[in-house]
Amino acid sequence: MNNTGKKNYSIEAVRFLLCVIIVYFHILHENILPATNGTELYLVLKDRSAWAAWCVEGFLLISGFFLYESVCRKKDTGFAELFVDRFIRLWPVFAFYAVVCRVVFGLKFETFLSYITLLHCTGLSLSEKGIIWYIAPFFWSSILVMFILKRLKRADAAFLLSLLAYTGYALNVNAANGGLGRGIAYGFINLGLVRCLAGISLGAVINIGKRSLKETFDFSAFKGWKTARFLLCSFAETGILLSLLYLMLVSHFRLKNVLVMVILFSALLICFDERAGIVSKLLDISFMGLLGKYTYAIYVMQQVSFNILKRTFWKNTAFLVNHVYASIVLSLLFSILVGIIIYYMIERPAAACYNTVKRRIRMKCG
Repeated sequence: MNNTGKKNYSIEAVRFLLCVIIVYFHILHENILPATNGTELYLVLKDRSAWAAWCVEGFLLISGFFLYESVCRKKDTGFAELFVDRFIRLWPVFAFYAVVCRVVFGLKFETFLSYITLLHCTGLSLSEKGIIWYIAPFFWSSILVMFILKRLKRADAAFLLSLLAYTGYALNVNAANGGLGRGIAYGFINLGLVRCLAGISLGAVINIGKRSLKETFDFSAFKGWKTARFLLCSFAETGILLSLLYLMLVSHFRLKNVLVMVILFSALLICFDERAGIVSKLLDISFMGLLGKYTYAIYVMQQVSFNILKRTFWKNTAFLVNHVYASIVLSLLFSILVGIIIYYMIERPAAACYNTVKRRIRMKCG
């Protein structure tokens, strides 16, 4: 949602695109290569997609941006209810993933326990690895940011969140030599946790800043502003989106500081929230909202998809070697399909059940 009151489907499209790219990255970097007999094209694609790992930063910024929207819309809702809302949004699908990995794929019990309790990659567990490392840090960071937004005045919240964003990114960039990590630095700081806190905080600060700017200045009063905004946003959206896609899917070179990606994602989010440029207008359709709602389930279930593919499709080494692009596309489509199935099997029913319980409680209390 934005100040027009209409859901922004263009940002849902970005979320889905980032999800597909991160799954593509994980297919090439973590999973399919052992079955390809060292085929050169896979290695080339792997090398060119190295920066796709930073799609996570885009997810975090978008989440923080709309977390502020959510808190503003639910200003009369208590913090406890917001906490449970967030927990129900994230835990059921992730818990299902953990159970499947434990029962079917032999996940270690201690890792399973850290998943179920949402303590992995928080500094309280040794399970810092895995392609869905960020779920627990994301959850607890969201809760902290939500608490700050709920309890503090807007200016105070923006100041504190800005400090958290700066501190989180500074710790990561320096500890990870220009990158963004998820392990332990300086003996006790979990980089994954402060990384998530930095991204979500920055997303919320961006939204606060946009709102404050619009409340202070009425740009629509300037002659030709509508046309100028369309041209400026169209140019910025196209340039930033193409730059991100180039860096994540095509580029041979590596920038020394990954914070460049954070800046580009932030700029793209600001532009798409305006819904004034040609790209955001084209993507602002309800079908993109349909795709966007599958994003979380696809992301969480991707490792299960890969484990199934390793035992089935990826055993056909001859096909993988002779049909590289077809193999990757089919693997991507299978991962997306698994996520969609789990959305309708777990995520949507859990949300519906929770909403029903909330309504009944309110009826009894009201």
